[in-house]
Amino acid sequence: MHSESFELQATKPKIMVVEDNPLVLDVLRTLLTDENYEVFVQVNGEDALSSLAMIEADLILCDVMMPIMDGFTLQKRLREQNQYANIPFVFLTALGDSENVLKGKSSGADAYLVKPFDPNELLATIRGKIERSKDIQEFYQKKQDEFSSQVIRHISHEFRTPLVAVTTGSELLLSQQENLAKDKISSLVSTIWRGGQRLEKIINNFILLQQIQAGQAQKNYQTYSADLNLLDFVKSYLQKNKKYLVDHQCEVSFEFDQEETYQLIAYPQHLGLILDRLIDNAIKFTKEPRKIKVTLENDTRTINLSITDNGNGFDKNCFKNLSQVFYQHQREINEQQGGGLGLVISKFLTRINKGRIKFNNSPEGGAVVTLFLSKPVVED
Repeated sequence: MHSESFELQATKPKIMVVEDNPLVLDVLRTLLTDENYEVFVQVNGEDALSSLAMIEADLILCDVMMPIMDGFTLQKRLREQNQYANIPFVFLTALGDSENVLKGKSSGADAYLVKPFDPNELLATIRGKIERSKDIQEFYQKKQDEFSSQVIRHISHEFRTPLVAVTTGSELLLSQQENLAKDKISSLVSTIWRGGQRLEKIINNFILLQQIQAGQAQKNYQTYSADLNLLDFVKSYLQKNKKYLVDHQCEVSFEFDQEETYQLIAYPQHLGLILDRLIDNAIKFTKEPRKIKVTLENDTRTINLSITDNGNGFDKNCFKNLSQVFYQHQREINEQQGGGLGLVISKFLTRINKGRIKFNNSPEGGAVVTLFLSKPVVED
């Protein structure tokens, strides 16, 4: 019987050299090839930028002075594009005066080497930058794998529970509707509706978290943020959600100083999404009769919006975990609805809107969540 063994060969690191001097280019190609790098060459920044779509470069070694597009412009263009922004970028140039050296280093390049170069220094720099980039990629890949595992686990539980209510309730209605009493039909329809509402909230949270991680929420803030009166906004929000609060047998009080001005710059939709999640969280942990207090206060640099409930408050050992993705406070005690995303989404959206969030316990009992939203800077 004939058998063959196959040995997988390690992929050579790919280096793109952007250099318009043929002599320097030949030297660099020979030096890097001898060190077992796969070398690709371009003579200007524009050609380099075009070819990157076909070459997954591990490092870019670039001259500054080139025709059509120089090195500084290429480096700037790469940093503006997410798919290329993290490729290690090393300048290798004859421009050794202090002004250009400072310009190169302040541009965000990973290194700035001056010709004539020391081959050993160049190789050591390239080796170090590629290894560091590899370590960072592995770190974020590990984080991404962990996040994916969390998503799968939570989808398994959080989606299945309301799906059971929807599918089982629907099946009973379809198969036994003629034999069911009117009150039983009403109960099943209510159960199906609640299951659908829970599914919608979970899905919306996953979508919103993805938008935050992809940078879309930040872009929305930059595009749609506007000057608004937070007092008027909160009044409108509470009025709009009055029926929801009544249905959950929740009494809400709103405290503020009528003489104060509560002007800030924010994206109204983000503020509404934050309040949705903080109010839901407060309702989830309140005792009956449910009471929630909303407070507005003016500080020197911030406007502080607090939501206080009359529940059991936060366990002092859990504060550091409250804004972690999928963390659910007292999950082992309370059967909770939701995927543990509400507080972390609130934290991210608050940060995008130039604020911060703080979790605390009220002296009277219950939890307090406070948004510290920055006031606009008034220029003299």
